[in-house]
Amino acid sequence: EEDISKGLLPFYVVATLGTTSPCAFD
Repeated sequence: EEDISKGLLPFYVVATLGTTSPCAFD
């Protein structure tokens, strides 16, 4: 489960920043 958490955390951060910075998704 640790691997999943490590994978979701960065994705969550990018998704959050993506709301204000669409370029983050690129």
